[in-house]
Amino acid sequence: MDKATREAFETYLNRRVADVQAVTPGQQLEVIRQLREEAYKEGRVPMPSGVIYRLPTGHPAVRAALEGKPVSMGSGKTASRRGGGSGRVEDMSKAAKFGILAAILLVPLLLVLGWIVLRRGGEAEETVPELPEREVSITLTPTSTRVQSTPVGTISSPTPTPYALSLGLDEAASGGNDPASVEFAGHSFVLGEGHVDGGVWSPSGAEWLAGTELRRVIAVPYGADLANAVSRMRSGEKVRLRLRSGEVVEYTVDEVRRIKRHEIEVLSERRPSIAIILFGERSGERWVIVGSAVQQPATFIEYTPVPTPVGVPHTPTPIPASVETLITSTRVITNESAGLVLEIGSCNRVLQVGEQQPPRSNWQFAVCDVTVAALRDYALYSGEAMAITERDWILDTVDWWPRPVAVSDAIGEGVLSAGGTVSGQIAGIVIKSSLTRRSEPVLVWEQAGIRYVILLEP
Repeated sequence: MDKATREAFETYLNRRVADVQAVTPGQQLEVIRQLREEAYKEGRVPMPSGVIYRLPTGHPAVRAALEGKPVSMGSGKTASRRGGGSGRVEDMSKAAKFGILAAILLVPLLLVLGWIVLRRGGEAEETVPELPEREVSITLTPTSTRVQSTPVGTISSPTPTPYALSLGLDEAASGGNDPASVEFAGHSFVLGEGHVDGGVWSPSGAEWLAGTELRRVIAVPYGADLANAVSRMRSGEKVRLRLRSGEVVEYTVDEVRRIKRHEIEVLSERRPSIAIILFGERSGERWVIVGSAVQQPATFIEYTPVPTPVGVPHTPTPIPASVETLITSTRVITNESAGLVLEIGSCNRVLQVGEQQPPRSNWQFAVCDVTVAALRDYALYSGEAMAITERDWILDTVDWWPRPVAVSDAIGEGVLSAGGTVSGQIAGIVIKSSLTRRSEPVLVWEQAGIRYVILLEP
């Protein structure tokens, strides 16, 4: 086969591969199968000039060429064809004769190209099946279609990411290194993918923070049972992270501690590790578990476990996540543990807050002015730790928190220095008072393990 003919076939193949974005060996083999089928059924043969000839597939010479049989290009005759018309090669145009020569080379070339693709992909067992002969309509006048000459680069398989597994010839693996679930402290969570929006990550459930590779950052919803289990974890316990590829990565717990909202340095680390944050706690602090990846041995060696003496953990024992409830009618509350003083100002019942209306006709809003003062430096406050609701609702329901109501002058969250103050508003849903319905609105403040239930209308 001359160089020009071979290059014409390869250019045409590369263009077809690029058109369908065939990346894997299986996808490239499918393109080759399609080219063979087009040659059998439609007589489509690429030429060195960049033209695709459409040969009469019913012509005996064309059929013989496509089947790999000898074809005489002189004055001899081939076997008689099924149907009318001449079966003589010399009766065909010069272009059609060149097309037959190209068809003679097409079949073995496609087989060779298929073998090359298999070698590249390491899939030597898959072979190109033979296609059956089919009857198609006879077109004695060859037609040509000009192919736009578009430079095509060499197509190669993408470099797999760590832990990525090949899913087969017809599907490329993607996201195999992404976390799928996490297990720790006797609890397991299926993980979604979280993203930072406007510089803020607001998890809606159990999520891993996309883009965290060396240190995997995971957030799971806070719960009393989970917090108590986490508080009992000790250094050396295991955390298991299952990837979407099916691989399980183990981490050893280094520390379990409480962090403040602004302590974001826990999100980054330059070694393989994991940080699991319990979000949604009605406090200015969070539980966090920090662990290091277990380094697997380089070779498959079976180790015999040796008992290790139990020593004193290098981190202090975490405080259990128990909450103490205090009911009071005083308007000035001092929380020594949080280093804050809360003062409640005027409170009013309203039918509408901004454009918000109560979900039920027998409900309304209560809005209170509040001021928070710091007893010491670095005192953390949060409007999320405060809410207004009915006394029975908050006391009769376990592990429940009132739905927040947005106000324009919300108190927000931040850090205060000793003597510093911040003022704002807190709003919530309460019952409309009537002869048949009794309403006892309360302001709830939960921080540093203490829940204050403050009666607003004693």
